[in-house]
Amino acid sequence: MIAQFVKNVSLLIFINLLVKLLYVFGVEVEVQNTLGEEQYGLYFTLMNFVWLFQIITDFGLQNFNNTHIAAHPQLVRKYLPSILGFKAFLAVIFLVAVVLVGLLAGYWPEYAPFLMMIMLNQLLMSMILYLRSNLSALGYYRWDSWFSALDKFVLILLLAPFVVLSWDIEAFAKMDFDLLLFLQCQAISLGVTVLLLFLLILTKVKQIAWRWNGKMIRYIWRESRWYALIVFLMFAYTRLDAVMIEKLHSQGKAESGIYAASYRLLDVCNMLGFLFASYLIPMFASARKRVFELRKLWKFSFRLLAVIYAAGVCALLLSGKDLLPMLYDHATAYWLDVYQYLIPSSLAWVAVYTSGALLTSQEVLKPQIYLFMVGVALNVLLNLYLIPEYGAEGAAIATLSTQLLMAAGLQYLAARHLDHQYDESMLKRWIFFIGLIASLLFFQSRIDIPWMIKAMLSGLIIVVTGIGLQIISKDEWMDILRHRS
Repeated sequence: MIAQFVKNVSLLIFINLLVKLLYVFGVEVEVQNTLGEEQYGLYFTLMNFVWLFQIITDFGLQNFNNTHIAAHPQLVRKYLPSILGFKAFLAVIFLVAVVLVGLLAGYWPEYAPFLMMIMLNQLLMSMILYLRSNLSALGYYRWDSWFSALDKFVLILLLAPFVVLSWDIEAFAKMDFDLLLFLQCQAISLGVTVLLLFLLILTKVKQIAWRWNGKMIRYIWRESRWYALIVFLMFAYTRLDAVMIEKLHSQGKAESGIYAASYRLLDVCNMLGFLFASYLIPMFASARKRVFELRKLWKFSFRLLAVIYAAGVCALLLSGKDLLPMLYDHATAYWLDVYQYLIPSSLAWVAVYTSGALLTSQEVLKPQIYLFMVGVALNVLLNLYLIPEYGAEGAAIATLSTQLLMAAGLQYLAARHLDHQYDESMLKRWIFFIGLIASLLFFQSRIDIPWMIKAMLSGLIIVVTGIGLQIISKDEWMDILRHRS
């Protein structure tokens, strides 16, 4: 199972590194520089506002589908038509809810054109995630890998002319590029991906029963509502900050744009973990009754992701002072303060993408709900206290604090579910590993060498040390190599 996981994830990582990193650093950064902090900050705020209603469009269906179809592949013929009909119904509720709350929040009708496009893009993204969950649940991991980056690839093609012209200020000034055009390009790329995904699924799943099944809809609603609540709570404590910055700070839009600049790099870090989780949930679900395999895959995935993330976070922290001005035209020392609090929070997502995936696949839902309710309350209280005075920096501190608490809680719940006893020897290795990271950050920040060399050297040392300490086990890697041969 570990060998299968690594082979599938390797392709996924390669494709996404190639396409999504090109999009983030080659296109999206240029879009923010062109639009400016306030305009892009408005987009970031509205996008996160709409994301808070993602529970309605998804309603836990992606996790429900991954868990149930992976365990019982034959059910896809019955579930697919009913879930598509259910999602159409949910889409209407979603649109009405966003407009009504947008009126109360003051976003509608002033920003109605932007909100309508963001709502459309959210519906298309939700459909992509649902359709992809069918591919991964049925074991078509390679197809899922290709489709994981298709929308960004199409968007790069659409936006490439604007990016190239932006290098020539006079030529770019003649182009009427604005936020609405950016959103329309997103809609086209997402629409193309939905269409191709749907056509592929029709070729892979035969004899689909295309009929409305009210009884099936009610069953799916009952089974997926807890998944939906988990999704909502997770989005609440990770997406509320952008909306609260815009509402609570006197320079809300500009502060939100500054926060978005660092959050983009946080998203790059979390891209890898999200891809891991998309494979781990169906794999955990298919091995539900094989506790030994579950425990082995959980430990391996957590340790592997933790070492990779530690290397990445250390490299980013050491390079932030040079990286931010290189990416953003208006970056200041204050941007770096926000960045240095926000980037380390990605370490907490290792637990979300491994232990959270395990608990979800095993339908251990209510303990997660209670934990995330605490996370939402803590995040809101910290933001209410910190944002009015500290702006984006205060929101970054609130995010880091909340994420670390959630990570500890998820690790505890996963270990308890698997009846996992922590190895004292492994605990000592982890303490040494963490001490090494702290030492690297301390000493390398004081060494005057090029930032790229500093970042790559620290990342390499951390990975080599993780292997040397057998946090990433050599026996497990040998097992993978034997399976590949």
